Amino acid sequence: MQTENLNLLIKACQSNNAKAQMAIYNLFSVAMYNTAFRIIGEQTQAEEIMHDSFLKAFEKIQTIQNHESFAGWLKRIVINKSINHLKKNKKYQTEELSDTKNTPIYIEKEIESLFEINESETKTKTAKILQTLNLLKSNYKTILTLYYIEGFDLEEIESILQISNQNCRTMLTRAKQSLKIKMTEI
Repeated sequence: MQTENLNLLIKACQSNNAKAQMAIYNLFSVAMYNTAFRIIGEQTQAEEIMHDSFLKAFEKIQTIQNHESFAGWLKRIVINKSINHLKKNKKYQTEELSDTKNTPIYIEKEIESLFEINESETKTKTAKILQTLNLLKSNYKTILTLYYIEGFDLEEIESILQISNQNCRTMLTRAKQSLKIKMTEI
């Protein structure tokens, strides 16, 4: 969709135009559902989070000033609601960093290559990675999803998850190690 049309829809939404809200919903619902589903892993709850996120976005749409950042703003709402849902349901645990001596400083290149899917690789490898992600602990799945799939950098992830820099780096490294181990088991 062109930026001009999106700007017109957002302005109409700011005037509580139901048709414009439905158009915005139709434009972004699939992407926002996918974001919630990758974090939550359950269809019904991901749909509920997506719907709640749109409701919150339409309530707060008056506050958005840069219309070009609407999609990112909406995605941030979905991610925050998804993580809050995990925390509320105690499926998301942070780890205390009592022993950081065993944490590798350098990220292994092998795990990086798992996420580098080029045209010559088949959809099977992608499906295997996504399937394996679902086998990980929820906090590992969340951090890998935010980093590799959603494209957030470490500072953004620290802010989203409300964890320290060291904890974020350690969790990401451990999540990568766990994914690597699970990938070899399958």
